Amino acid sequence: MRPLLAASLCLALLVPGVARAQGEAAAPLEDKPAVQLNEVERGLFFGAQAGAVLLFGPGAQQGSGLSMGQSLGVTVGVDIGELLSVGLLVLGSHIDTPPGFTAESGMRGDFSTLTIGALARVNLFGSPDSNGIKRLFVDVHAGGGLGLMGPKNIYPSSDIVVLGGTGLQYFTHLRHFSIGLDADFLFGVSNMGPGAMLSPYLRYTF
Repeated sequence: MRPLLAASLCLALLVPGVARAQGEAAAPLEDKPAVQLNEVERGLFFGAQAGAVLLFGPGAQQGSGLSMGQSLGVTVGVDIGELLSVGLLVLGSHIDTPPGFTAESGMRGDFSTLTIGALARVNLFGSPDSNGIKRLFVDVHAGGGLGLMGPKNIYPSSDIVVLGGTGLQYFTHLRHFSIGLDADFLFGVSNMGPGAMLSPYLRYTF
């Protein structure tokens, strides 16, 4: 009799547990919410550029002709929405002067500049792709800063450099990357004089 009672008690204890386990197993699994990724990333960014510089007789006492050179630059900034971005600019250039070039100091020779300043960019309009995502933008931009010039025996003083122009920027399907091309007019107030610059660039947005 006792074994029968013990078996009945064990069965009574097991049945609710089995039923509860079956109910939990039968409960439907909820899908995890999908992670929504931005097609175009905006925010803090880092950019690098390289291009060509053309100066129209920088700081010359007599007819010097055109001076050509190369430029390299980096930008660290932030997007403010879709239309505006601001950043810090460091731009270096090396200028090859023509034989007839004479600087205001009376010296001759090639020279280099390092400009440290700021740049602001405003997107005028964007063109959407086949999926309706705006990837290609046309912008205007302007900036300026302090131009450190050398060698010092040719340009003993610094310069104030301002620049501005227009550009194209394309946000690639690698959503953190964009590429662009800037065409700028630049002017060195004290030494460099007027010039033009064409700069392709690559940008990474964090």
